Amino acid sequence: MSSHAPGKYLILLSFLLLFSPAAATAEETILQYFNTSWHEIERRLPEVAEAGYTSLWLPPPFKGASGTYSVGFDTHDRFDLGDIDQSGTIRTKYGTKAELLSLIRIAHRFGLKVYFDNVMAHTGGPLGSIAPGNLFPDIPGFVPEDFHLVRHEGGGWRKANDSVDWNDEWQVLNRNPFSWDIAHESPNTSFDPDGQSEGRDYPKWVGIRHPGKTQLYPDLDLTITRDFDNNPLHTFANKEPFEDVGYGPGNIGAGNGRFDFDDLDKDGQHDLGEMSEPFTDTGIDGTNPARRNSNWGYGDGIYNMGDPVEEDVNSMLIRALRWFIDEAHPDGFRLDAVKHVPDYFFGEKNDATKDRSGARYNGQGQVQFNITRGHNDWGNIETRYLPTLSPATTSFFMENTWELRPPTPVIWLLECGSPMRTSSTKSVDSMASVAVFPDMINPITAHSERPLRTLHTRFHTTTTTYPILIGRPPTNISLPAKDCPSSIPMATTRMEHPATSRNLHAFHSSGSSVRIG
Repeated sequence: MSSHAPGKYLILLSFLLLFSPAAATAEETILQYFNTSWHEIERRLPEVAEAGYTSLWLPPPFKGASGTYSVGFDTHDRFDLGDIDQSGTIRTKYGTKAELLSLIRIAHRFGLKVYFDNVMAHTGGPLGSIAPGNLFPDIPGFVPEDFHLVRHEGGGWRKANDSVDWNDEWQVLNRNPFSWDIAHESPNTSFDPDGQSEGRDYPKWVGIRHPGKTQLYPDLDLTITRDFDNNPLHTFANKEPFEDVGYGPGNIGAGNGRFDFDDLDKDGQHDLGEMSEPFTDTGIDGTNPARRNSNWGYGDGIYNMGDPVEEDVNSMLIRALRWFIDEAHPDGFRLDAVKHVPDYFFGEKNDATKDRSGARYNGQGQVQFNITRGHNDWGNIETRYLPTLSPATTSFFMENTWELRPPTPVIWLLECGSPMRTSSTKSVDSMASVAVFPDMINPITAHSERPLRTLHTRFHTTTTTYPILIGRPPTNISLPAKDCPSSIPMATTRMEHPATSRNLHAFHSSGSSVRIG
């Protein structure tokens, strides 16, 4: 045998280990990295990867109502990633859109997943005094009846009540002390257009919420593929390269940053024969050779554009989620303040169809993830949880999960020094975090207590590590005081809302000082 043979065998062994099932299902370690600019996080990605982290949990990336002072939880415009001049700034607290996209791109090169906090319970911004049925000039995409509001005595809008009894389901769903509470239900069960009466029903508004902004809508003229039940699927357009030199003798629209054309039929869409700025007919995903075909608009002679359609507020929130997945390529979300959102908002509840359903918020998120990332397992959308999520799955971490029914497989993040009290139908008190996977395929040791994942939280220079256990929650268990930090920079929240949402990957973080959701 050659003296070089052992080295060859070691190389072969390393290669096999790298691509073995064990390597593919390595445990996930999440670093919560808040209060830091996108540029700084990107700069430190080599250290993060070298330390052994596999995922980042970052704050909401959208423009907040308080501009550069906003940490993101007063989300103002879900289509502004730090590139629109509003709320007194173009950039967000964390940076520009270009810096955000660069961070995600570089993180993926290091093999890191990137999860973002995501707010769909409330919205921030100045309400003004417009009448129902009119879009707010300073809260893009919303009308007054999208929120639980009453009239100010002197005009304008306000909340009916900021106080919430957390044991009262109606109050939890219709009052929100943080910002303007979104009315996901139909009809809106607490909106008074004329007076100050809380609890009045009002019809849900349906209309075009971003008129003229075709880049924020899917292109309904291109059926790029079909789902398991043969429903047509569409995605976002306005992506073909163009020269911003204007068109016609007067160079109409030159230098304005958008595609300009002579809209002869006034339909808001570029059609064959309509004069336009020069563009390259790549279709809506020309970077992917497999998508250079007519389904994706390749070579069709037109600049493909999205189609603004009438929506209620839920449909707009779903569209915003899909747009962000397509625009930024995140790997998942932590869903903020879900106690203020009805359970049916999140996904299909019919046991017979939920696994292939792309319904509602989480279902549509997975649909867009499949489209953007090139996955086609349409019959297996909702319930694909394994010890490590497959690359074809987008994660949804969820704050405040309740009504746990053993023997449902559950992952628990234990709170330092605090007992856990559980029952089959009641909420869990004094708990730092909980993740529920109600419909797991291949439940992994459903009642064991072996560590599954680790969650690290980082606030500036403080890093705290918590164990995450899987299985039925133990009774009156707590971590030894010596293993607890002196201060956990997160907030305590009791979970009393008597509802449950299916198929949600969920974490709820709580502790002792700063409230984050």
